[in-house]
Amino acid sequence: MKTKSFLISLTLISLLSNCASWLPDAHKIDIPQGNKLEQKQIDQLKIGLTKEQVSFLLGSSIMTPKKQDNRWEYLYYSSKASDKPKGIKQLELFFVDGKLTRFKQTTN
Repeated sequence: MKTKSFLISLTLISLLSNCASWLPDAHKIDIPQGNKLEQKQIDQLKIGLTKEQVSFLLGSSIMTPKKQDNRWEYLYYSSKASDKPKGIKQLELFFVDGKLTRFKQTTN
């Protein structure tokens, strides 16, 4: 009797473990990468802001090369687990003498 219960349990576990392969992608979670920026944050950017003011609005850039301190990049993308990225957003900021001179936003 114990052997029969064990075999039934083993069969059920085996069947349930294979269920994930045919389930739709709805169970996968979003995986954000980089700096998530809201459009309302970007709308607050004004030419002439200092680096400190920009950093306060947007947070620290993860893409600021040490040799190019006058150009900051903010990258963000979100993807479903194990899938290709849904979209990449990039914000480039350019500074002269520590003040914002221009910025460019792109979405791929």
